Amino acid sequence: MANEKILTGVKNIHITPWTASDTGLDLTSGHGLDLDNVIADTVTITQDDPETNSIDCETRDEPIIEATTLGKYTFTMDSADINFDILEKALGFTKVGNDIAAAPSSYVKKYVMLEVSMQGAKFVVPRAQLSSKIDASSLKTNVAKGTISGTAYTAKVTAGSNAAVETPFFVAGSAWGAAASAGAHKFKVEKITA
Repeated sequence: MANEKILTGVKNIHITPWTASDTGLDLTSGHGLDLDNVIADTVTITQDDPETNSIDCETRDEPIIEATTLGKYTFTMDSADINFDILEKALGFTKVGNDIAAAPSSYVKKYVMLEVSMQGAKFVVPRAQLSSKIDASSLKTNVAKGTISGTAYTAKVTAGSNAAVETPFFVAGSAWGAAASAGAHKFKVEKITA
């Protein structure tokens, strides 16, 4: 096939937090996070199976109507690096002075945008609610790791002058038959407001 594109080989994983007030992405300098020490084969972005509910018919062996709900998107990965930035921005810890990162005592909603870049394209979860945790088990033969995971929520995405779409997940890039160009992955993400 002339336009065949096989996506594999993660080049970069980046998390951009949403603002504390959850009004949009926090694009101030230093607020994004490149995850360089993610354990191999732990990055997953998956969609649950669709759920179909049928209203059966009394007189025929077929449904009167079927209501189908798409499955939600989730992601997870294990980071072998659990520095202060990762603990704070991806795992919800609070920095106390220069020496302590304190785990939260109760759940606090935290939203991020996840970008997983490959050659010529990237997978993007524009708005995800984190549900991350620390896993410090089997430390003789393993490393302590931060399991960074979340559930995708729909956000408004715009690319250039195109009309905005509402989506919980998208693939961005010049991978669809055109040659790569500077700025090929530029897009704008906004929260959906009523």
